[in-house]
Amino acid sequence: MDLAAIADKAEIVVVGEVDSSQVSKVAGSVYTFATISVDETLKGAPGATVRVAVPGGARASGRFQVSEIVAGAPLIPVDTTQLLFLEANAALGAYQIVGFNQGAFLVLEDVSAGARSASAVGASGERITLDDARAAVRASD
Repeated sequence: MDLAAIADKAEIVVVGEVDSSQVSKVAGSVYTFATISVDETLKGAPGATVRVAVPGGARASGRFQVSEIVAGAPLIPVDTTQLLFLEANAALGAYQIVGFNQGAFLVLEDVSAGARSASAVGASGERITLDDARAAVRASD
């Protein structure tokens, strides 16, 4: 999916800090649930925080550490700032990222440009600016 399609499918688009994450087993599958403090809303009307479910994760199971890896699922580490394109998943009671790693961008400070840019969290290495993201969201409305 291109950025325009991701923006169109998203119910909310936010820039925020990943405050915490917790791994839980839901209906036989492992999910990492992250709590995001919203710094900026590009689309929709989220609250001050959003809960995001990402398939996969690692958790203790008795004496063992159990990991479940889902191909294409993004990593959204605690203490990072993320640009996330999200859609609600009522069954999980959380939002999910549109297009897996296509809808999750790590936000970095670009010192040379004097502005924040968003760098894709995935294999493509695509770089966009937050202004590019804002323009894609505006065009999807």
